[in-house]
Amino acid sequence: GDGSCSLQDPNLLCPGGDGVLVGEWEQNDEGIWILKSCPAGTQLVNSTDGTSDGTFSAASQQCRPCSTQTQFIINPNTDSCQRCPAGVRCFGNATFVPVTAGSEWVVDGDKLKLTSCPTGYFIINSTVEAQ
Repeated sequence: GDGSCSLQDPNLLCPGGDGVLVGEWEQNDEGIWILKSCPAGTQLVNSTDGTSDGTFSAASQQCRPCSTQTQFIINPNTDSCQRCPAGVRCFGNATFVPVTAGSEWVVDGDKLKLTSCPTGYFIINSTVEAQ
């Protein structure tokens, strides 16, 4: 189901679910329930393209969990779940731990960025981005 059954009647269970909706919801002036925010470790989805950037779809709204082993997300309400970069251990939320002791990583917008390495190591940029 689209989860609207729980919004309309909290005593109903949605098909295939436990009836508990994740996130903060608000009803607009037209009576449509809008997902406003999601908890850490989830991505706010409210559009037909599976993100929060495309054409709005009430039926698509959800707080989609990020993979706890392979992804991270900094801001669940604006960012997407992203693949954890090599050199960092991720937990599906904004928490991360460097794999190499002494390496330093920082949050840069919605990304994780390696800023320095310990003696004997060097930074390798494995992505190519437009500058």
